Amino acid sequence: MDVTIRETKLAITQHEHGNLPISTEIGKGFRPYELFISAIAGCAGMTFAKIAEKQRLDIESIHLVTGVKRIQEEANRISEI
Repeated sequence: MDVTIRETKLAITQHEHGNLPISTEIGKGFRPYELFISAIAGCAGMTFAKIAEKQRLDIESIHLVTGVKRIQEEANRISEI
């Protein structure tokens, strides 16, 4: 994986599956906290799916909706997911 930083506000991650733009500016790429939340939700969902498979449960798909609370006074720290 290669990462290129441009203008300190945009990072392009090149991966065998494609490019992933990461930006602190809305509309120019995924924001870092969005990727963080997506990674946590994706991992939790895949773990649940694996457990369901081992329990021989027939699940066609899993849909997760995430919510995030951030503390603006503390550099937008994530306080809840």
